[in-house]
Amino acid sequence: MSYGNDIEILGETVKSALGAQLMANFPGVIWYKDFVTNVRYPHFFLMQLTLSAQEERRGKYFLRYLMTVRYRVEEEPSRNTTLHEALDAVGLRMLSGINNIVIAGIPMEVSGARYEKADGVLHYFCNVTLMVEHEQIEQAKQWQLNFNATIKEEK
Repeated sequence: MSYGNDIEILGETVKSALGAQLMANFPGVIWYKDFVTNVRYPHFFLMQLTLSAQEERRGKYFLRYLMTVRYRVEEEPSRNTTLHEALDAVGLRMLSGINNIVIAGIPMEVSGARYEKADGVLHYFCNVTLMVEHEQIEQAKQWQLNFNATIKEEK
C-alpha cells in the first residue's frame, strides 16, 4: 500500500518504525520483530495484532494498526527494585516516550497506548492510524490475510 508520494506502508513498515522509536528511547535493549529461539535479555518483541479500516469520507479511510510490544527481563532486576517496579518503570517510560513514530519521514501519532503486566512480562499496546485511499485498503486486507495464513502454517 502506498502513502503520500507512493511510499509503500505495510504492517512490517509500522513495526519497523515502532522498533526504531523503541531503540531511540531504550538504547542497548534488543528488539525482535520475528520469533527467535535463542533470545537475549532484556528485549522487546513487536507484533501487529489487528488491522482495521474505517471510512472517514468518500474514498478516504483510516487504517488502524493495533500493535503490541512485549518487554521481558531474564531475572529480578536488583535487590532494591522488584520485577513489578522495574516493569512499571519501563511501561511508564514507553507511555511518555512513544507518542509518535516516523514512517518514511512522516510523523504518525500513536494513540490508545496502555500497558499491563502478566507473568513477569510487560505488554504494551498502541494504535497507529494512517489515512489511505480505497485501493490501499484492499491491498492491506490482502496482506493481513497472507500474514495470518503464514502464522497458522508456522504453528
